[in-house]
Amino acid sequence: MFPRHFHHMFLAELRKTLLRGSGIAAILIAAAVGLLAVGGMALAQYLGGEAAVNGLPLEQILDFSGVTTAGWALRARNFFLLPLLLLWATGASFAGEFKERTLRELLVRPVPRWSVMAAKLLALTVLSGITLVVTAVISGGLGALLFGIQGEWLPLGLGYLASWPSDIGLLSLGILVALLVRNVAAVVVGVVLYLVLDLVVRLLLSLIGKLPSMELAADIARFMPGEALAAWEGYLGEWSLASWAGLAVLIVLCLSAALLRFMRMDVP
Repeated sequence: MFPRHFHHMFLAELRKTLLRGSGIAAILIAAAVGLLAVGGMALAQYLGGEAAVNGLPLEQILDFSGVTTAGWALRARNFFLLPLLLLWATGASFAGEFKERTLRELLVRPVPRWSVMAAKLLALTVLSGITLVVTAVISGGLGALLFGIQGEWLPLGLGYLASWPSDIGLLSLGILVALLVRNVAAVVVGVVLYLVLDLVVRLLLSLIGKLPSMELAADIARFMPGEALAAWEGYLGEWSLASWAGLAVLIVLCLSAALLRFMRMDVP
């Protein structure tokens, strides 16, 4: 059962999360990604038949529409910069407060420790949702206004919606790392290095899976964290149940380990 004043705890954490440099930067970059997608589409339309790829004019390759613009924005949003900013916000919320000794002020209060962690996670989740909405509204809205509303909006909307639990998976991993270190930069670098290692392992397993009687290796690769965090990409083609199952396992394991660590850690 949540403490009586949990909503006040959540609002306080949300205010801190949104007003930190990481939160402000995440929202601004989300807006910039949407604007850049619109600008890129406008440039491609302006070039028209003058630019070509493999001998085909751009106007024959691209579908100039709001759907295409918002799709560009989503892929750019999820590629690199926004995940780093979300990790930065996660590190600031845990490792940063631990280092600055402000976390101790929360933990000495007569509230369960798990509720403190829950309030922080919920605030970070809201930040993720805000960035998705900002990118979607700017790219989709301006894209539809400039290039038209034709196209399939439902799959795109599912892609944006699916990016939210994918972000939560990244936040869960970031929280676990943030409770093991006391430096915000170490949280970002640690998670990035782990995901790079995960990518290398998945590539190796995929290669091994192509060998006779080694198909299991490729199946294992589909359940790994890197693949799970990309579950949102299913909107581009076919949704992968293995990726979603891996994402659910990643969130549960990371949050369970993080909660166990948070409940037992000493905060000077």
